[in-house]
Amino acid sequence: MIKVITMMKRKEGLRLEEFNQYWYEKHASLARKVIPKEVAPKQYVHNYAIAFAEAWDLAFDGIGSLCFDNAQSLIKWNEWFMSEGAEILHEDELNFVDPGTRVTMVVEEKVIIPERKGAGGERAGGKGTNVVKLMAMLKRKDGMSPEEFGKHWYEDHGPMAARIIPETVRIRRYVQNHAVRLIEDQEPRFDGIVEFCLEGLDSLDAWMAFYASNEGKIIRDDEVRFIDMSKIIVVLVEERVIPQIASKT
Repeated sequence: MIKVITMMKRKEGLRLEEFNQYWYEKHASLARKVIPKEVAPKQYVHNYAIAFAEAWDLAFDGIGSLCFDNAQSLIKWNEWFMSEGAEILHEDELNFVDPGTRVTMVVEEKVIIPERKGAGGERAGGKGTNVVKLMAMLKRKDGMSPEEFGKHWYEDHGPMAARIIPETVRIRRYVQNHAVRLIEDQEPRFDGIVEFCLEGLDSLDAWMAFYASNEGKIIRDDEVRFIDMSKIIVVLVEERVIPQIASKT
C-alpha cells in the first residue's frame, strides 16, 4: 500500500483539544464534501497526539494518513490535490495548522504484524476501542544507504521484534512505512515511520517494561545498528479512521 503521511503542529493560540476538534469536525467533513469519488483515498486516518500534561512539548500535534492501493491511484489524487478543486482544503488548513511545521512524505506500507481484534472483538481504530499507537520517525545511521536501512528494518529487525515481544504486550498492529524517494538526490525528512498499535495504556506500560528489560535488549542493540538514535521522534497518538471520505457527486 502507498500512503501519504502528513505531520503537523497546531496553529498558534489553539489548544490541542481545539485542534483535534476542528480537524475532525470541520476539516474532515469538508473533505468528504469536496473530494471526488474517483480520486478518493482508500482510507483516511487521523492520529491525534496524546499529551500527558498541559505544557507537554509535542513534536507533532497530528499525523494524517491517506492510503492508496497503488502508485496510479496516488498520481490521480495528487493531480486533483494540486488543482483548483482542492484549494478550499488548502485554505481551510490555515484555520488550524501552522503551515511552517507541515512535513509530508510518500511511503510504502509494509505490515509486520497484521491487524488483530482486541479482547472485546473490536478492530483497532474502531468506535469505542481503547487503542493507543506509538508512531516513531526514524533516520538511518550515518554511512548506511536507504536501501540497506530498508532491507535490515524489514527483513531482519521487524520479524525479530515480532518474534520475541511477549503476548502480555498485546500488540494490535505493527506497520513499517518506508520512505519513497520521488525525486533523485532529494532526501526525505525521515527514512521510515513506525506505527505500533497497542491495546490501551496497560499494554503501553507492558511494552515499555519489556523494552527496558534484559529480554528487550536484543531489540535495543539491533536498533543502534541501523538507526540514528539521536534523531528519533516518538509521538503517542490516538487513531481515528475517517469514514466515507469521498463525496457522492
